[in-house]
Amino acid sequence: MSDARTFTVHGQVSDSSGRLLVGYIVEAYDVDLRHEQLLGQAKTAPSSSQTSSPPQGTYSITYSSASFRRSEKGTADLRVKVFPPICPPGTPREPTAVSEILFNAPVDAVVDLVVVSVAGKTPCEFDLLVQDIKPLLDGVGFEDLVEDDTHKDITFLAGETAQDADKIRDLAGAFKAAISAPKAGISAELFYGIYRQNLPSDPKALVTLNIDAIMEALEKSIDENLINQRTSKELSAIRTSFYNLISKLSLSDPENPGKPSALQDLLFSSNIKQPQHFLDAFANHEGPVEDFWKKLEADPEFKGKTGSIQFGLQLGLLTLNHAPLLKELQARKQNGGITSVRDLAAYSEKTWLGILQKPEIGVPDIVTGVDQTAKIKKMATAITNLLEDVFPTPFVAARFSDSDDDTTYGPLETKPDLATFFKANPTFDLKTTRLTEYLTFPSSTLEGVKNTVALKNTVRAIQRLYAVAPRYAQMRPLVANGLTSSLQISKMGRTAFQLRYADTLGGEAEALHVYERARKTNAAASSLLMDFGFAGSKVFPAGIWKGTWALLDVDKRVPDLETLFGGLDMCVCDGCRYVGFIFISSFPSHTGSLAWLPFLKINTVR
Repeated sequence: MSDARTFTVHGQVSDSSGRLLVGYIVEAYDVDLRHEQLLGQAKTAPSSSQTSSPPQGTYSITYSSASFRRSEKGTADLRVKVFPPICPPGTPREPTAVSEILFNAPVDAVVDLVVVSVAGKTPCEFDLLVQDIKPLLDGVGFEDLVEDDTHKDITFLAGETAQDADKIRDLAGAFKAAISAPKAGISAELFYGIYRQNLPSDPKALVTLNIDAIMEALEKSIDENLINQRTSKELSAIRTSFYNLISKLSLSDPENPGKPSALQDLLFSSNIKQPQHFLDAFANHEGPVEDFWKKLEADPEFKGKTGSIQFGLQLGLLTLNHAPLLKELQARKQNGGITSVRDLAAYSEKTWLGILQKPEIGVPDIVTGVDQTAKIKKMATAITNLLEDVFPTPFVAARFSDSDDDTTYGPLETKPDLATFFKANPTFDLKTTRLTEYLTFPSSTLEGVKNTVALKNTVRAIQRLYAVAPRYAQMRPLVANGLTSSLQISKMGRTAFQLRYADTLGGEAEALHVYERARKTNAAASSLLMDFGFAGSKVFPAGIWKGTWALLDVDKRVPDLETLFGGLDMCVCDGCRYVGFIFISSFPSHTGSLAWLPFLKINTVR
């Protein structure tokens, strides 16, 4: 009998995406006609920072010819199988990858295997990460892992396992979240699933999320095999658990869980005895938010209280739920100083600075800055900008009345008429209403306006410039300097515009943004003009009688390019004559079109 020979089979195990798998069980078999003989077993290697350790996801099995079922065989007919590291109780043990038979296997055989993900068979990322890290914890809980000047737990584990540090950080955060809310019945695995989809990793931040966003994140993590599969029934229960947790968090102070949150205080101040009922009503509502408030008003529990709730919620958004500021503004409403959040648009940034500088108010800790003065300035600016964005027309109208408006931005002769117009036409919106159309409405009025032509021109200029310089502090000086449209800004050229208005608009970068928006708007106007010609734009070269358009009796509410982009009427300069020539030359060659040519008097083409 010959001496037994030693053989080795080795390779790596990965999934279909190429990720090397750790802790999988690999078994080598000698295959006969109707039998398989186990030759040896090994686990795929974990990641390690030690150069002497085998690479991650690799295995090596050594076997002897003495193990062959038929002793006369000189070599094995080799088959390699891969089994998952964890087999759920009651589940039959089945391989997740099987190699082809390698007949007469050489002394040193290489067999790589790919595990194809199968729901319920291939461990998810969460399980594999736990399995990879747990042996290295040395008695420390997952929830106790930290990364600070004293302990570099995340860095150590990432280096030791070659796992991504962000995944380990999410894993630690998930265990902390599960322990911080033990009554919620939400496992660390579920928190890990939402954290891996880049949702906030602070449990307190859950109150900022929509329950649908949380469930979408979980379902995506399930699809990507980051967490284990769930049935529809299980997902429904999970949704309820997360909703209950969010409700509980939203009704308690994030810094002092034993105290009520600003939302609960607000609902109590609106005489809502059961704040949870409001949250349930909102969570169960489907459709536009306007319908929610109508439905809530019809509910006997909330009837007559929705206006107060809305006002409080809007103030909360505006003030970052800063209790002292909320109290100050609610007191002003009770005293009749304001009736709605819209009224706050009349407050200038200086007014907000004065309010926030009161010792008893200040700013919330979430606002950052080098000192208290910088923090107050940042919050005052943020509140002012938000109100301008939401209520642009009352904001602009109020700024015209500021005592330092002319000294700050330059005189504007039409200001008295502007004040009269805005006061008499409260439904006019600078951002969405076209003046020409608005003045056809029976509710509109120009009563009290002394110079209607100048007023109309100024309002149109404000609307055009506000579209490209969307802050009053930017738009106002441009109007005062005689600019009326994107065309004028574009004609100045970028460098000249930046040099002249950088200081006025808040720096070179802001001036550039304004210029680029104006340039694009002007390009759009030019493109429309080229596409649709004079009939669609009401723009006429010099010499063409504008009364022709009036004969067509077109509805004044139909938008025209002059309204959208500024006056583009052709003058007698060479540039405008050149544009006029281009349009006339593109007209169809019939008698009606050619009849215009004698009136153009175009002598030169550049």
